[in-house]
Amino acid sequence: MLTYSWKTLSWQHAEGVTGCEGGNRFFLSSYGALYISDVQKEDALSTYRCITKHKYSGETRQSNGARLSVLDPTESTPSILDSFQSGEVQAGRSIELPCIASGYPNPTIRWLKDGRPLPADSRWTRRLTGLTISDLRQEDSGNYICEVTNSFGSKEVTGHLNVIDPLRVTLSPKNLKTGISSTVILTCTVQGSPEFTVTWYRNTEPVTPDQHFSIQGVHNETLFITAAQKRHSGAYQCFATRKDQTAQDFSIILLEGEGAYMAGTLEGLRPVA
Repeated sequence: MLTYSWKTLSWQHAEGVTGCEGGNRFFLSSYGALYISDVQKEDALSTYRCITKHKYSGETRQSNGARLSVLDPTESTPSILDSFQSGEVQAGRSIELPCIASGYPNPTIRWLKDGRPLPADSRWTRRLTGLTISDLRQEDSGNYICEVTNSFGSKEVTGHLNVIDPLRVTLSPKNLKTGISSTVILTCTVQGSPEFTVTWYRNTEPVTPDQHFSIQGVHNETLFITAAQKRHSGAYQCFATRKDQTAQDFSIILLEGEGAYMAGTLEGLRPVA
């Protein structure tokens, strides 16, 4: 089985390399599975192999060969070979909602959103492998139904799509110069998601609660520095994380008399990866 570090680039068969281009009977799903429409007897003469590429090392691999058995068609109700249940995607990105059907005669596919036929929208593309939505918007969230029908019956599958705004982080106060022994309060305001976790850094090192540092709030969004000392001067970063999303902001805290120290500190400062 392939791990998520490997991505299917293409499939090979006797006639050459197969991609997901239109105009032929071979299609790749968004995760690399190969589907063949209008199967022909000669499809059984080929040996099929997939080619994958590791997303970090760039190494490519080729699978063992597989053969296809092609039987005479038998009239049947449609069946759904691949579908989706739920998905969460950041606004502005694209997604394919898979819905791949089999049956004889070949079934037709109809998509609905929240119980209504899809309106005309150039961002939606119906493919053999499913429905592709580009430039996602929050109004695209909802329940999507894929109906497959032929003269012997029908099947349907429903999945929920949730489109979320990207995380946006604001750390305040942005810059602060104060006296030694002061109490400093940094607030990390996060927009774009009701669910997130906050992590604090000072000069790229994680902030550890102690007699001077305390982290409070439902999401750890507030940092208190009590009886601040000279050594607490620095660049403070607030990182908000939600699943595969991360956003950050920073603030410069300067204890009076530490200007020269801060210049030296900031010169080599790099954001936390």
